[in-house]
Amino acid sequence: MASADSTNLAALIGQVETVVSAGGTTTTEYERVLTRWRDFTNQDRTALGRLSDALTGDAHPDDLATLNALALAEQASTPDRAYVSNHAAGAVFTALRGEVKKVSEANYNTIREAFNVAAESFTKLCRTVDPDADPATLMTGTDAQRKAWATAAIQAPQLDQMIPSLEAAARLAGITIPGNEGLLALTVNPGKNHRRRIWEAWDNTEGSRAGRWGALIKAGATIEAPKLDDYKPYKRPADPEWKYVRGAIGTKQYLEDPADAEHAAHQKHAAQAA
Repeated sequence: MASADSTNLAALIGQVETVVSAGGTTTTEYERVLTRWRDFTNQDRTALGRLSDALTGDAHPDDLATLNALALAEQASTPDRAYVSNHAAGAVFTALRGEVKKVSEANYNTIREAFNVAAESFTKLCRTVDPDADPATLMTGTDAQRKAWATAAIQAPQLDQMIPSLEAAARLAGITIPGNEGLLALTVNPGKNHRRRIWEAWDNTEGSRAGRWGALIKAGATIEAPKLDDYKPYKRPADPEWKYVRGAIGTKQYLEDPADAEHAAHQKHAAQAA
């Protein structure tokens, strides 16, 4: 049975591979320890096989004794072998985690920059033309608008594909990402826009040719990954509630959205600051 150390080690190695595939780096020591771990876990020759070869060869008697002890150890029960492997995984995890920390911030910044460059390019397309515009209306548009309309639908899924590496880099840099709330904050600056409209746009993965990203821009958000020190989860708004007000001719019912009050407060503050 895999221990927490074995599970954590596998997760760490997987995250690092994701980050490296997107342009991140590792240290020389990380690669050395990882190679030794893989050699340990992927041994293609057993001690029993080596002992058999040694007996018919010219191995020194001391080598035979060592191989004999190793061969006997290999016959240990599964729990015993698992104990050895899990114990080793704990030591390797500690060593690799220490090496990962040395490059985690730089790796996050590298992947953050790549995401933000792609996001800026996509945003310019959406500023040039509505990616959900009726194709028929583009007949009278400019070449730039027609090109932007076609390209936006291509670049939107590319942003989706960049999220796993950005998330992995952030986690390796010590950021705690609580599910969807964490991913939105990792890729979007919502500003002071209406919280519910931002979340509706984020959840709108199929309602637009440009996916959630086009909807987020329409909602006023900026697509960008934050600096590590600026990261903060963006909570979903509380559910709307039915309210009742007694009037002159009975009780009136209305639906109150807590996000409306928050947005109104932001607008009032902005107006006062202007």
